[in-house]
Parts: sequence; structure tokens; C-alpha cells
Amino acid sequence: MNFFLTSKPGNEFVRLRSTARILDRLKPRLRETETCKCASCFIEIQISKTRVTTLLLFKRKREYYMNFRSLTDTQLIAGATTAVANERRITAETIKYFFEVNRRRLHLKMGYDSLFTMLRKHWGFCEPTAQLRKNAVFLMQDVPDVIEKIESGEMPVTVAANIQSFLYAEKRSDRAYSREAKIELIETCSGKSARDVQKEFVRRNPEIEKREVVRVTDENHVRVSHSISNKIEAKLQRIKLLWSHVEPNMSREQLLDRMAEITLDQIDPVRKAACAESRKARTLSKLDSSSPTTVVDGGVAYDPFGGDQLPAPEVRKSRCVSQADRNEIHRANSEKGCEFVDSASGRKCGSKFQLQLDHIVPFSHGGTNEAANLRVICAAHNRHVWDAQTSANF
Repeated sequence: MNFFLTSKPGNEFVRLRSTARILDRLKPRLRETETCKCASCFIEIQISKTRVTTLLLFKRKREYYMNFRSLTDTQLIAGATTAVANERRITAETIKYFFEVNRRRLHLKMGYDSLFTMLRKHWGFCEPTAQLRKNAVFLMQDVPDVIEKIESGEMPVTVAANIQSFLYAEKRSDRAYSREAKIELIETCSGKSARDVQKEFVRRNPEIEKREVVRVTDENHVRVSHSISNKIEAKLQRIKLLWSHVEPNMSREQLLDRMAEITLDQIDPVRKAACAESRKARTLSKLDSSSPTTVVDGGVAYDPFGGDQLPAPEVRKSRCVSQADRNEIHRANSEKGCEFVDSASGRKCGSKFQLQLDHIVPFSHGGTNEAANLRVICAAHNRHVWDAQTSANF
């Protein structure tokens, strides 16, 4: 089998006779850059511990990965049929691997907050492809037999992923499906196209058609299409009227921006920490030097301007972290995200989803509320750390 490859320097043609020789020729050059893009070719090679996958895409002219024109019609159809069967088998096998990775929660051990993030960053899938694989894994958790339909071609991965998205949307709408109902839905959708499956979803729940769609329009804008109830629209119009003295002709974008700023000022821990620091500075600047001030130092309360010593307030050990300490920790984090680090690879999670404060040394094991013993981690890694500590104790 002959392979034709357009190499990067000078775009000269190199003929190689095996995939192994291709890899040997490409590895030294691709150590410096993982991807090679030029006018005539696009080469991307991903090397993992279990296999080496080579993807070659050539110019759309006369250069070919294989000389398909030399094949007879019968050979071409037979080869394509074999390739399709292999593709389905490999796709199903890959999903089985991802299923076991998710079952063991290896993504958390390796510093990723979710399986989706691991698919994106560790294996290099694009977002849509990673979402399809993740949904297929989650559907396989509830209905293991679905992997056989994917492998046989009876149900494409796209359809399986769409079924899982539909089930998740139904669950959020308090219409969760039982396992028997999920099996019935999968049997109904088997052998159907993605369009027919979407029609089945709409038949079961007409509201599903009102899903939100986000598309990038340019470098600085996205277009958001969604449906909202009349009740929510009335609330938005009411807010717009209340702010009409500030901006009489407020657009929907300006309205959302103002609402977002107010909401972030109220719930963003970084902004709250900055506001608290600003208020503290203003308060100190307004203090009259003649006014008595109580300061606690070393457990003794006293008046710095000559007053009598006062009994220090009783300090009780509590799991709760003071707001001042919370502000300090979030200010130090400065939107860096989850601080969990995989001890093996040194990879930092960095997720900004469901961030929480965590005691490095657990409070139940004598850990304190001092800033040095606190960190910001995501909820997934908080549960992972707790499970690891609990299992270590037993």
C-alpha cells in the first residue's frame, strides 16, 4: 500500500510505504508543533499510551491518501463497507473506554472537573464531538444495551447523544423518564434519522423546540435565540421602565448588561471582596483620631488612645469562615478557578464552575479556618477529595 504525503518544507512529495515509516518521519518534526497547516495539506497526529492515530487530509486535486482510482467498483464498495464497519466498531470501543474512565472518576484524579473537559483537553476532541461522546457515555450508564446499537449501526452516535440531551432536558422540567421509559424511547428511535428523532422529541414534548441556540456572529458578538414566557418578558419590560430615567432608549443588550453588573456585584466573591476592602478603607479614613477604638491584640482588648483594657470577646472554634477571610481567599484566587492539582502530573483543574471553599486539612481532623488552610476548588473535586479522605480512613 503506497502513501503520498506533502511534507512541510518546500511542499515536496514524499512516498512512504507504511504507516510506521510515516510516523518515524513525522515524529521529530511534530515534537516542536503538533499540527502542520499549509496551503496543500493538514496533518494532525495524536500520540497516546495505547495507540498512535494518524489522520491525513490532502489537497482536493490529484494527490490521494490511497490510489482509489485504481480500484474496481466492486473493490471500492467492499473496501468502503469494511471501513464503515471498522469505524463503528472503533467508535463503540472508544465509548466503552470513556465509560470506564467516567465510572472510575479518573478525570477527577487527573485534575479535570468533568469527563467533557478531559475529552477536550486530554484527547483533543472539539467541543461538539466531545459532547456527543459524553452524552453517549451517560446514556450507556442507564441503558448499557445502547452500545450494541451503536456498534451495529442501528443507532448513530449523534442520535444516541440527542436522546441523552432530551432526557436531561425532560429531567430538568420535572418529567424524568424511568429506565423502562428510556428503553422504550431508544427502541422507538432505533433506525430513524436525526430529523425523525427530533420530530419524536417534539411529539413527546412540544416545548423542546424552544431550546436556546447560541451562534458566534463576529469576534465580539454572539447571537442568542431563545423563547421565554410572557411573565419573564413582563418583568424585563418593568425593569426597563424603572431604568428609563437613566437610559430612555435602552436596548435589550444594554438591559442585560446592566442586570448582569448588578447581579455580579451581589454574588461574585471577587467583586464582593474588592467592595469590602474599599468600604474598609473609606471607614478608616473617616475615623476621628479622638474617637475611642477597640483593638484586639493577643487576646486582650484595649483602647489605643489610653482607655482601660476590656475583656476580649470569647473566640469559639467554628467550621464557618468569616466574610473577611472569604474575601481574602477569593481575592488571592483572582478568578484562577479550581486550585486542585493532580499530584502525578501537576495539572491544575482551573474550572470556574460551582467553586467552593475547602479546608486543606479537614476541620474534623483539627484543620483551622486560617487562609493558609483554605483553598478554592470546584464542587466535583471537593466531593472527590472528601471521598478519598473517607476511603483512606476506613
